[in-house]
Amino acid sequence: MKTILIDGIDFFMEARTLLQFIAQEETPLKIKKELVEKYGIFPKALEEPFDISERMVAIGKKKLKKEMKKVKEYFTLYWEERVLCKGDFAILLDFLRYDETIPGKKKYCLSITEEERSALFFGLICADGAYGNGERQIDKSICRSLYDLLEYLEKAEYTPEQKWEIQWVFTHFEQAFLEVEPLLQKAWEVIEETEPIWRKRQQEFYQDMQKMLETTTVEAYLQGQLQITLDENAMGIVILPQIVGVNQLTIQTDPIQTWEGQKTPYVYRTGAWAEKNGFGCRNLSSQEQKKYTASMLKLLADESKLEILTLLRERKYYGGELAKELKLTTATISHHMSSLVGNGLVTIEKKRNRIYYGSNEKNIKSLLDNAGAMLLKDSQFGRK
Repeated sequence: MKTILIDGIDFFMEARTLLQFIAQEETPLKIKKELVEKYGIFPKALEEPFDISERMVAIGKKKLKKEMKKVKEYFTLYWEERVLCKGDFAILLDFLRYDETIPGKKKYCLSITEEERSALFFGLICADGAYGNGERQIDKSICRSLYDLLEYLEKAEYTPEQKWEIQWVFTHFEQAFLEVEPLLQKAWEVIEETEPIWRKRQQEFYQDMQKMLETTTVEAYLQGQLQITLDENAMGIVILPQIVGVNQLTIQTDPIQTWEGQKTPYVYRTGAWAEKNGFGCRNLSSQEQKKYTASMLKLLADESKLEILTLLRERKYYGGELAKELKLTTATISHHMSSLVGNGLVTIEKKRNRIYYGSNEKNIKSLLDNAGAMLLKDSQFGRK
Protein backbone atom coordinates (compact mmCIF):
# COMPACT_ATOMS: atom_id res chain seq x y z
CA MET A 1 0.00 0.00 0.00
CA LYS A 2 1.31 3.45 -0.88
CA THR A 3 2.42 5.39 2.20
CA ILE A 4 2.30 9.19 2.42
CA LEU A 5 4.33 10.41 5.41
CA ILE A 6 3.50 14.05 6.18
CA ASP A 7 6.40 16.29 7.24
CA GLY A 8 4.19 18.54 9.36
CA ILE A 9 0.98 18.50 11.40
CA ASP A 10 -2.76 18.81 10.76
CA PHE A 11 -3.37 22.36 12.07
CA PHE A 12 -7.15 22.11 11.75
CA MET A 13 -7.42 18.87 13.72
CA GLU A 14 -4.88 20.07 16.30
CA ALA A 15 -6.94 23.24 16.85
CA ARG A 16 -10.13 21.21 17.23
CA THR A 17 -8.42 18.79 19.69
CA LEU A 18 -7.06 21.73 21.69
CA LEU A 19 -10.60 23.11 22.07
CA GLN A 20 -11.84 19.70 23.26
CA PHE A 21 -9.08 19.49 25.88
CA ILE A 22 -9.94 22.98 27.12
CA ALA A 23 -13.68 22.24 27.18
CA GLN A 24 -13.26 19.00 29.13
CA GLU A 25 -10.78 20.58 31.55
CA GLU A 26 -8.78 17.42 30.88
CA THR A 27 -5.11 18.29 31.00
CA PRO A 28 -2.36 16.05 29.61
CA LEU A 29 -0.90 15.84 33.13
CA LYS A 30 -4.22 14.48 34.40
CA ILE A 31 -4.17 11.88 31.61
CA LYS A 32 -0.58 11.03 32.48
CA LYS A 33 -1.57 10.47 36.11
CA GLU A 34 -4.39 8.15 35.04
CA LEU A 35 -1.98 6.18 32.82
CA VAL A 36 0.46 5.79 35.71
CA GLU A 37 -2.38 4.56 37.96
CA LYS A 38 -3.53 2.14 35.25
CA TYR A 39 -0.17 0.70 34.22
CA GLY A 40 2.02 1.51 37.24
CA ILE A 41 4.69 2.86 34.87
CA PHE A 42 5.38 5.83 32.62
CA PRO A 43 8.17 5.61 30.01
CA LYS A 44 10.75 8.39 30.23
CA ALA A 45 10.51 8.92 26.46
CA LEU A 46 6.94 10.19 26.93
CA GLU A 47 7.71 12.91 29.47
CA GLU A 48 8.54 15.55 26.85
CA PRO A 49 5.50 14.95 24.54
CA PHE A 50 3.12 15.18 27.52
CA ASP A 51 4.94 18.32 28.68
CA ILE A 52 4.54 19.92 25.25
CA SER A 53 0.82 19.16 25.14
CA GLU A 54 0.32 20.46 28.70
CA ARG A 55 1.96 23.78 27.83
CA MET A 56 -0.12 24.18 24.69
CA VAL A 57 -3.36 23.55 26.59
CA ALA A 58 -2.35 26.06 29.29
CA ILE A 59 -1.64 28.74 26.66
CA GLY A 60 -4.93 27.92 24.93
CA LYS A 61 -6.90 28.36 28.17
CA LYS A 62 -5.45 31.85 28.65
CA LYS A 63 -6.13 32.89 25.08
CA LEU A 64 -9.73 31.60 25.13
CA LYS A 65 -10.56 32.65 28.69
CA LYS A 66 -13.29 35.09 27.59
CA GLU A 67 -14.84 32.53 25.23
CA MET A 68 -14.82 29.65 27.72
CA LYS A 69 -18.62 29.40 27.83
CA LYS A 70 -18.83 28.91 24.06
CA VAL A 71 -15.86 26.52 24.08
CA LYS A 72 -17.63 24.31 26.63
CA GLU A 73 -20.94 24.53 24.76
CA TYR A 74 -19.50 23.41 21.43
CA PHE A 75 -16.49 21.25 22.30
CA THR A 76 -17.50 19.16 25.31
CA LEU A 77 -17.48 15.54 24.17
CA TYR A 78 -20.87 13.82 24.14
CA TRP A 79 -19.66 11.02 26.38
CA GLU A 80 -16.54 9.21 27.46
CA GLU A 81 -16.03 6.73 24.64
CA ARG A 82 -17.28 9.01 21.86
CA VAL A 83 -15.12 11.21 19.66
CA LEU A 84 -17.60 13.92 18.67
CA CYS A 85 -19.11 17.06 20.14
CA LYS A 86 -21.65 19.71 19.07
CA GLY A 87 -18.92 21.73 17.35
CA ASP A 88 -17.98 18.82 15.08
CA PHE A 89 -21.46 18.94 13.52
CA ALA A 90 -21.14 22.71 13.10
CA ILE A 91 -17.93 22.30 11.06
CA LEU A 92 -18.93 19.04 9.31
CA LEU A 93 -15.78 17.42 10.61
CA ASP A 94 -14.05 15.21 8.05
CA PHE A 95 -11.47 12.86 9.58
CA LEU A 96 -10.08 12.07 6.13
CA ARG A 97 -8.96 15.65 5.47
CA TYR A 98 -5.50 16.41 6.81
CA ASP A 99 -4.88 19.74 5.02
CA GLU A 100 -8.03 21.66 6.00
CA THR A 101 -8.01 25.45 6.42
CA ILE A 102 -10.59 27.55 8.25
CA PRO A 103 -11.45 29.73 5.20
CA GLY A 104 -11.72 26.61 3.03
CA LYS A 105 -13.95 24.87 5.55
CA LYS A 106 -16.16 27.97 5.83
CA LYS A 107 -16.60 28.24 2.07
CA TYR A 108 -17.52 24.57 1.84
CA CYS A 109 -19.85 24.41 4.86
CA LEU A 110 -21.87 27.49 3.92
CA SER A 111 -22.31 26.46 0.29
CA ILE A 112 -23.66 22.89 0.47
CA THR A 113 -27.32 22.01 0.12
CA GLU A 114 -29.58 20.74 2.89
CA GLU A 115 -29.63 17.33 1.19
CA GLU A 116 -25.83 17.12 1.31
CA ARG A 117 -25.76 18.31 4.90
CA SER A 118 -28.27 15.60 5.88
CA ALA A 119 -26.01 12.86 4.52
CA LEU A 120 -22.95 14.35 6.22
CA PHE A 121 -24.70 14.66 9.59
CA PHE A 122 -25.76 11.03 9.33
CA GLY A 123 -22.19 10.10 8.43
CA LEU A 124 -20.91 11.78 11.59
CA ILE A 125 -23.49 10.00 13.75
CA CYS A 126 -22.36 6.65 12.31
CA ALA A 127 -18.68 7.54 12.65
CA ASP A 128 -19.31 8.31 16.32
CA GLY A 129 -20.63 4.79 16.82
CA ALA A 130 -23.99 6.14 17.98
CA TYR A 131 -25.86 4.48 15.14
CA GLY A 132 -24.89 1.07 13.77
CA ASN A 133 -21.43 1.21 15.39
CA GLY A 134 -19.90 2.90 12.36
CA GLU A 135 -20.55 -0.04 10.08
CA ARG A 136 -22.72 1.60 7.42
CA GLN A 137 -21.56 2.91 4.07
CA ILE A 138 -22.43 6.61 4.02
CA ASP A 139 -23.85 7.97 0.77
CA LYS A 140 -26.47 10.42 -0.39
CA SER A 141 -29.20 7.77 -0.74
CA ILE A 142 -29.35 6.99 3.00
CA CYS A 143 -30.25 10.38 4.45
CA ARG A 144 -31.58 13.09 2.12
CA SER A 145 -33.48 15.54 4.34
CA LEU A 146 -34.06 16.82 7.85
CA TYR A 147 -36.93 14.33 8.18
CA ASP A 148 -34.63 11.42 7.33
CA LEU A 149 -32.05 12.72 9.77
CA LEU A 150 -34.60 12.97 12.57
CA GLU A 151 -35.67 9.38 11.92
CA TYR A 152 -32.10 8.09 12.27
CA LEU A 153 -31.31 10.47 15.11
CA GLU A 154 -34.24 9.06 17.09
CA LYS A 155 -32.59 5.61 16.96
CA ALA A 156 -29.12 6.91 17.79
CA GLU A 157 -27.64 6.37 21.24
CA TYR A 158 -27.51 10.01 22.33
CA THR A 159 -29.34 11.64 25.21
CA PRO A 160 -32.50 13.66 24.38
CA GLU A 161 -30.54 16.85 25.05
CA GLN A 162 -27.76 15.80 22.65
CA LYS A 163 -30.28 14.87 19.96
CA TRP A 164 -31.89 18.28 20.32
CA GLU A 165 -28.46 19.94 20.03
CA ILE A 166 -27.66 18.11 16.80
CA GLN A 167 -31.08 19.02 15.38
CA TRP A 168 -30.55 22.67 16.40
CA VAL A 169 -27.16 22.80 14.66
CA PHE A 170 -28.74 21.39 11.51
CA THR A 171 -31.58 23.96 11.43
CA HIS A 172 -29.33 26.88 12.52
CA PHE A 173 -26.29 25.72 10.63
CA GLU A 174 -24.85 29.07 9.51
CA GLN A 175 -25.24 30.55 13.00
CA ALA A 176 -23.54 27.52 14.56
CA PHE A 177 -20.60 27.67 12.15
CA LEU A 178 -20.11 31.41 12.68
CA GLU A 179 -20.08 30.88 16.46
CA VAL A 180 -17.48 28.12 16.19
CA GLU A 181 -15.26 29.85 13.60
CA PRO A 182 -13.61 32.40 15.97
CA LEU A 183 -12.93 29.65 18.53
CA LEU A 184 -11.15 27.58 15.88
CA GLN A 185 -9.26 30.67 14.71
CA LYS A 186 -7.90 31.40 18.19
CA ALA A 187 -7.00 27.75 18.76
CA TRP A 188 -5.22 27.72 15.37
CA GLU A 189 -3.26 30.81 16.47
CA VAL A 190 -2.17 28.94 19.61
CA ILE A 191 -0.86 26.07 17.49
CA GLU A 192 1.08 28.55 15.31
CA GLU A 193 2.44 30.51 18.29
CA THR A 194 3.68 27.37 20.03
CA GLU A 195 5.52 25.99 17.00
CA PRO A 196 8.93 26.45 18.72
CA ILE A 197 7.62 24.12 21.44
CA TRP A 198 6.28 21.31 19.24
CA ARG A 199 8.40 21.47 16.08
CA LYS A 200 11.20 19.26 17.46
CA ARG A 201 8.65 16.60 18.47
CA GLN A 202 7.09 16.67 14.99
CA GLN A 203 10.50 16.32 13.29
CA GLU A 204 11.43 13.39 15.55
CA PHE A 205 8.16 11.70 14.63
CA TYR A 206 8.86 12.17 10.92
CA GLN A 207 12.42 10.84 11.21
CA ASP A 208 11.33 7.85 13.35
CA MET A 209 8.59 6.91 10.89
CA GLN A 210 10.92 7.36 7.92
CA LYS A 211 13.42 5.01 9.52
CA MET A 212 10.72 2.47 10.38
CA LEU A 213 9.39 2.46 6.81
CA GLU A 214 12.87 1.61 5.48
CA THR A 215 12.63 -1.85 7.05
CA THR A 216 8.90 -2.62 7.05
CA THR A 217 5.56 -1.58 5.57
CA VAL A 218 2.93 0.44 7.39
CA GLU A 219 0.54 -2.55 7.12
CA ALA A 220 3.07 -4.82 8.88
CA TYR A 221 3.71 -2.17 11.52
CA LEU A 222 0.02 -1.69 12.31
CA GLN A 223 -0.62 -5.42 12.38
CA GLY A 224 2.44 -6.28 14.46
CA GLN A 225 2.39 -3.39 16.94
CA LEU A 226 -1.29 -2.49 17.18
CA GLN A 227 -3.06 -5.66 15.98
CA ILE A 228 -4.87 -3.68 13.27
CA THR A 229 -5.33 -5.20 9.79
CA LEU A 230 -6.46 -2.96 6.93
CA ASP A 231 -7.76 -4.06 3.57
CA GLU A 232 -6.04 -2.72 0.44
CA ASN A 233 -6.65 0.91 -0.55
CA ALA A 234 -5.37 2.06 -3.94
CA MET A 235 -5.06 5.61 -2.59
CA GLY A 236 -2.72 4.42 0.19
CA ILE A 237 -2.44 5.66 3.76
CA VAL A 238 -1.42 9.06 5.15
CA ILE A 239 0.59 9.15 8.41
CA LEU A 240 1.01 12.18 10.66
CA PRO A 241 1.45 12.93 14.37
CA GLN A 242 -1.05 14.21 16.92
CA ILE A 243 0.73 16.80 19.05
CA VAL A 244 -2.03 17.96 21.42
CA GLY A 245 -3.74 14.56 21.59
CA VAL A 246 -0.61 12.86 22.86
CA ASN A 247 -2.64 9.91 24.21
CA GLN A 248 -4.79 9.46 21.09
CA LEU A 249 -4.63 7.22 18.06
CA THR A 250 -7.06 7.28 15.16
CA ILE A 251 -7.17 5.40 11.87
CA GLN A 252 -9.90 6.70 9.61
CA THR A 253 -10.81 4.13 6.98
CA ASP A 254 -14.45 4.75 6.06
CA PRO A 255 -15.32 7.97 4.24
CA ILE A 256 -17.87 10.20 5.91
CA GLN A 257 -18.13 12.29 2.77
CA THR A 258 -18.89 10.31 -0.38
CA TRP A 259 -21.21 12.84 -1.98
CA GLU A 260 -19.06 13.19 -5.08
CA GLY A 261 -17.96 9.57 -4.93
CA GLN A 262 -14.31 10.58 -4.56
CA LYS A 263 -11.71 8.05 -3.46
CA THR A 264 -9.66 8.88 -0.42
CA PRO A 265 -6.64 7.39 1.37
CA TYR A 266 -6.73 6.07 4.92
CA VAL A 267 -5.54 8.60 7.48
CA TYR A 268 -3.49 7.41 10.47
CA ARG A 269 -2.90 9.95 13.25
CA THR A 270 -0.98 8.89 16.34
CA GLY A 271 0.04 10.57 19.56
CA ALA A 272 3.33 9.79 21.29
CA TRP A 273 1.74 7.44 23.86
CA ALA A 274 0.47 5.02 21.22
CA GLU A 275 3.49 5.44 18.97
CA LYS A 276 6.23 4.92 21.56
CA ASN A 277 4.51 2.72 24.11
CA GLY A 278 2.19 0.79 21.85
CA PHE A 279 -0.40 -1.46 23.45
CA GLY A 280 0.12 -4.24 25.92
CA CYS A 281 3.02 -5.10 28.20
CA ARG A 282 6.50 -4.77 26.71
CA ASN A 283 9.98 -4.86 28.24
CA LEU A 284 8.81 -4.38 31.83
CA SER A 285 10.68 -5.14 35.04
CA SER A 286 9.26 -7.82 37.36
CA GLN A 287 7.65 -5.17 39.59
CA GLU A 288 6.15 -3.43 36.58
CA GLN A 289 4.91 -6.80 35.31
CA LYS A 290 3.04 -7.32 38.59
CA LYS A 291 1.38 -3.89 38.40
CA TYR A 292 0.47 -4.36 34.77
CA THR A 293 -0.90 -7.89 35.30
CA ALA A 294 -3.00 -6.65 38.24
CA SER A 295 -4.52 -3.90 36.07
CA MET A 296 -5.31 -6.41 33.29
CA LEU A 297 -6.96 -8.90 35.67
CA LYS A 298 -9.05 -6.03 37.02
CA LEU A 299 -10.10 -5.29 33.43
CA LEU A 300 -11.20 -8.91 32.96
CA ALA A 301 -13.20 -8.85 36.19
CA ASP A 302 -15.90 -7.12 34.14
CA GLU A 303 -18.32 -9.90 33.13
CA SER A 304 -19.25 -8.30 29.79
CA LYS A 305 -15.62 -8.02 28.70
CA LEU A 306 -15.08 -11.65 29.64
CA GLU A 307 -18.16 -12.65 27.62
CA ILE A 308 -16.85 -10.72 24.62
CA LEU A 309 -13.50 -12.51 24.78
CA THR A 310 -15.31 -15.84 25.09
CA LEU A 311 -17.27 -15.13 21.91
CA LEU A 312 -14.17 -13.96 20.04
CA ARG A 313 -12.48 -17.24 20.89
CA GLU A 314 -14.67 -18.92 18.27
CA ARG A 315 -14.60 -16.37 15.42
CA LYS A 316 -14.39 -12.68 14.54
CA TYR A 317 -17.40 -10.43 15.14
CA TYR A 318 -18.33 -6.89 14.16
CA GLY A 319 -19.82 -4.53 16.73
CA GLY A 320 -23.46 -4.96 15.79
CA GLU A 321 -23.20 -8.76 16.08
CA LEU A 322 -21.65 -8.51 19.54
CA ALA A 323 -24.37 -6.12 20.67
CA LYS A 324 -27.06 -8.54 19.45
CA GLU A 325 -25.41 -11.62 20.98
CA LEU A 326 -24.90 -9.99 24.40
CA LYS A 327 -28.10 -7.89 24.34
CA LEU A 328 -26.11 -4.69 24.89
CA THR A 329 -26.25 -1.34 23.10
CA THR A 330 -23.66 -0.58 20.45
CA ALA A 331 -22.45 2.28 22.66
CA THR A 332 -21.73 -0.18 25.47
CA ILE A 333 -19.95 -2.54 23.06
CA SER A 334 -17.89 0.39 21.76
CA HIS A 335 -16.89 1.22 25.35
CA HIS A 336 -15.77 -2.36 26.06
CA MET A 337 -13.93 -2.73 22.74
CA SER A 338 -12.01 0.48 23.35
CA SER A 339 -10.59 -1.01 26.55
CA LEU A 340 -9.95 -4.48 25.11
CA VAL A 341 -8.28 -3.18 21.94
CA GLY A 342 -6.35 -0.54 23.86
CA ASN A 343 -4.90 -3.19 26.15
CA GLY A 344 -3.94 -5.51 23.32
CA LEU A 345 -6.42 -8.32 24.06
CA VAL A 346 -8.45 -7.83 20.89
CA THR A 347 -7.40 -7.32 17.27
CA ILE A 348 -9.06 -5.17 14.61
CA GLU A 349 -9.53 -6.09 10.97
CA LYS A 350 -11.27 -3.97 8.36
CA LYS A 351 -13.13 -5.89 5.67
CA ARG A 352 -15.02 -3.86 3.10
CA ASN A 353 -17.21 -1.57 5.19
CA ARG A 354 -17.05 -3.31 8.54
CA ILE A 355 -14.61 -3.43 11.43
CA TYR A 356 -14.19 -6.98 12.75
CA TYR A 357 -12.84 -7.79 16.22
CA GLY A 358 -10.82 -10.90 16.96
CA SER A 359 -9.13 -12.52 19.94
CA ASN A 360 -5.44 -11.66 20.37
CA GLU A 361 -4.56 -15.12 21.64
CA LYS A 362 -0.84 -14.38 21.88
CA ASN A 363 -1.34 -11.48 24.31
CA ILE A 364 -4.04 -13.28 26.29
CA LYS A 365 -1.77 -16.31 26.70
CA SER A 366 1.10 -14.04 27.77
CA LEU A 367 -1.15 -12.41 30.40
CA LEU A 368 -2.24 -15.80 31.77
CA ASP A 369 1.37 -17.04 31.76
CA ASN A 370 2.48 -14.04 33.80
CA ALA A 371 -0.39 -14.47 36.25
CA GLY A 372 0.32 -18.19 36.60
CA ALA A 373 4.03 -17.63 37.20
CA MET A 374 3.20 -15.17 39.98
CA LEU A 375 0.49 -17.20 41.69
CA LEU A 376 1.44 -20.87 41.30
CA LYS A 377 4.46 -22.28 43.14
CA ASP A 378 5.36 -24.98 40.61
CA SER A 379 3.79 -23.31 37.62
CA GLN A 380 5.06 -23.94 34.14
CA PHE A 381 3.42 -20.68 33.05
CA GLY A 382 5.81 -18.17 31.62
CA ARG A 383 8.50 -20.82 30.99
CA LYS A 384 9.82 -21.31 27.50
